[in-house]
Amino acid sequence: GHGTIVWRYNTELDFDHRRFGFIGEYDAKWFGVEMMVNDLTRWNVMAVRPYIRPFSNNDALLLSNMAIGVTLSADWTAPRELVDANTDGIPDVDGKGNFVTNKRSLNIVGADVEVPIFKNDVLELTPYADFVQIVDNGQGFFLGLFFRAKFSEPLVTLTARVEFRTFSESFYPSYF
Repeated sequence: GHGTIVWRYNTELDFDHRRFGFIGEYDAKWFGVEMMVNDLTRWNVMAVRPYIRPFSNNDALLLSNMAIGVTLSADWTAPRELVDANTDGIPDVDGKGNFVTNKRSLNIVGADVEVPIFKNDVLELTPYADFVQIVDNGQGFFLGLFFRAKFSEPLVTLTARVEFRTFSESFYPSYF
């Protein structure tokens, strides 16, 4: 995807809780899928983005590399609010010093399109558009341009994106 839902997700952000996660991609000429799971033993945070390239059979067209994707993602144990059981204005903490929270599922869906306009072994330039909906919360629309330059790959790769964003007050871009 383009980072509007999942951006540089790291399963090992909390060093006190080790997880064996998975981030991967399968890319064929006319379809592909990207997937992220935070913990293969529990699957409480995941995202999947299947996509198609409907014009991949015609190499003469600029649109031959156009991809249309749909993203489904969920955090089944998302912290929604801090608990203050004794109403003293100070959030409760557990025996390990972690905040106690009320949790419930958070689901995010998205649709996107990208059209790579230039791509070779060193440079890539791809405009994209994404629509994202946090279910029961808010939505956002993104128009962007993704740039990648590879120098001595895999040692040095420069990536950048320029993006126009518009979203509702209760929307959180790049939630994961």
